[in-house]
Amino acid sequence: MVFAGTRVSVESLDYLKAGVSLDEFLDEFPSVKKQQARFLVNKQQQLNFL
Repeated sequence: MVFAGTRVSVESLDYLKAGVSLDEFLDEFPSVKKQQARFLVNKQQQLNFL
């Protein structure tokens, strides 16, 4: 599964588990929109995956 309109896997959000900030993540993956990342982070937090 990838972020819509990108080739970036949603599994790349594991960077956040390693302590990378959301802004650093977005700098590494500029094709991912902040809104997309925040949405998935919120969903993962709700499901206790992050």
